[in-house]
Amino acid sequence: MINNIGNKLTVKNLIILFMGRISPIKGPDLLIEAFALLIKKHKNINLILAGPWEEKFLAKIKFLQYPF
Repeated sequence: MINNIGNKLTVKNLIILFMGRISPIKGPDLLIEAFALLIKKHKNINLILAGPWEEKFLAKIKFLQYPF
């Protein structure tokens, strides 16, 4: 939820959504790596990957699981 109070913008919970075929050509692995850096400073952010997986690529995505 994003609230705009006066000139101050506050973010309670931010969701980053990747929706589409989860394959190497679309770069979700790069998104996960960038999210790992972002979550260190902003704990109220969630990443959701939604879509059909390419089985060969699934192992690489699972390997990128970070201790958020």
